[in-house]
Amino acid sequence: MNLLTRKSVNQNQDDTHTNSMKTNLTIFGLLILVCISAQDIKRFDFQFDFGATISIPTTKSYETMVEFEGHPETQYKSGLGYFAEILLTYNFNNKLGLQSGVNYSQNNLRVTDNIGFFESIGDIKTNYINLPILIKYRFSNSSPFTVSGGVNLGVIINANQNGTTVIDTAGLVLPGDDIPIVELETNYSDNIKSNFKDFDFGLSFQIDYEFTFSDNYSGLVFSRFNYGILDVRSDELYGGSRYSIDKWRNMGLIIGLGIRI
Repeated sequence: MNLLTRKSVNQNQDDTHTNSMKTNLTIFGLLILVCISAQDIKRFDFQFDFGATISIPTTKSYETMVEFEGHPETQYKSGLGYFAEILLTYNFNNKLGLQSGVNYSQNNLRVTDNIGFFESIGDIKTNYINLPILIKYRFSNSSPFTVSGGVNLGVIINANQNGTTVIDTAGLVLPGDDIPIVELETNYSDNIKSNFKDFDFGLSFQIDYEFTFSDNYSGLVFSRFNYGILDVRSDELYGGSRYSIDKWRNMGLIIGLGIRI
């Protein structure tokens, strides 16, 4: 075989190999397009949620100056609040999505405070505008359950304490007949926003169950746990308030209903 013939054979082999690669790449590309087009993905979902918040106290009991009789002692218990939110979800595929939006929520703690003969019973309510950022994952295309996790950024709107202060006269020793008029029960309502930092940050975990109304609408029942990372106190003894606490993190459970479009 001469040199010219050998070059011609090699050229034919190269052309055949090139054509084969082009054919394979074309088939592979068509398969990708078919797979993508076969996935009926709705890229964006709008969602409106509302429901109840159950605040969880960071500290259930806090005492100061314990060496003195009648020292300050405060008890904290869970209270009910409310929330409403508008969310937007971007779906990467049928299982994975990114969700964010605007949330307005009220946190409420029931508080009992004792100092000497004085007992105050009431609520501390804080209101926040929150920005939740969640990664959503559905177990399977046919599963109604979705789990989510992410972060929660908050800005405080206001904070108030409301309740009643009672004087325990059973422990008072009053002199002679000159007994002063004592107000046994008084109501209070104070703005204590200055006792809290402006911003909050925490983690969020959620599980929801989805049921279909129609092709365009579906309903949700969900529960989300918010775990505050930042201590949102601006001072330790809450100047101007009736309560003291060691730490204050916004933690709680929200239970909600939603409509997805």
